[in-house]
Amino acid sequence: MPTAVLLLSCPDQPGVVHGVAEFVLGLEGNIVHAEQHIDVESGVFFQRVEFDVPGLTAERLATTFAPVAERFRMTVQAKMTADRPRIGLLAST
Repeated sequence: MPTAVLLLSCPDQPGVVHGVAEFVLGLEGNIVHAEQHIDVESGVFFQRVEFDVPGLTAERLATTFAPVAERFRMTVQAKMTADRPRIGLLAST
């Protein structure tokens, strides 16, 4: 089953992890993997969170997550694991 992935960064502040988890819960989703890091010197929080929500599309994910991103001043990439880039390789001898 394809999963949703959010890659985000924002100013480090209280409540970011809670806001993201609450968003996933609101979609009746289940977080299957999460990583986070704070760059203390620059005060920037980074997170990658992957979660399962049946029937979710990348467009709906981006649209519904927008209020959370705005609240925390996030830069976000919203993707679905099923949306893999395709690469063509041409070779000649």
